[in-house]
Amino acid sequence: MEKSLNKIGKHKVISLIFSEMAIHFGIPLEELKGRDRSYHLVNARKIISHLTLKNDYEVTLSMVGAYLRRDHATIIHYRNFVDGQLSIDKRFRRAYDEHKKYFDRNVLPKVNDINRSAAPKNELEKLKERIHELEASNNSMYYETMLFIEHINRHLQEDKLLEGFRRKKIDQKFLDVKQKLQQIKLA
Repeated sequence: MEKSLNKIGKHKVISLIFSEMAIHFGIPLEELKGRDRSYHLVNARKIISHLTLKNDYEVTLSMVGAYLRRDHATIIHYRNFVDGQLSIDKRFRRAYDEHKKYFDRNVLPKVNDINRSAAPKNELEKLKERIHELEASNNSMYYETMLFIEHINRHLQEDKLLEGFRRKKIDQKFLDVKQKLQQIKLA
């Protein structure tokens, strides 16, 4: 799965995950983002933050924190808390696994759609960059070829003593270079 997203795509992923999971938890999104520290709200924030970071959508702690109106240190605490509870609390583990199943079945496919819609743009940008590189290379080759032709012309003008076969050979090379230049220019 292509996970390379621009900043807007990352924010879309965070917004989608939190809004979908808020519905799953039965909590209005504004309450989830609010200041209330009720157990069920804090628990939901922790689990959703953990699922968002665990799936590596290249979102940062600061991005998740900004979405929840909290700082990155709070998000680090959420992540560490969930990791700790998963290893020691079986009841918490079962609840987390249920939320993760919902996430994998219902939220992950929608996130993947965002990634797929972002991928062609990324691919298009890569192709545009490659075209610019090739154009620059083509211009450089054209310039070098022109310098080479000027050098040959100077050489031919200065050395009028060339005879028969040798002159024909140089003229043929000159024509070959000129044809390649035309091909490069047409490409």
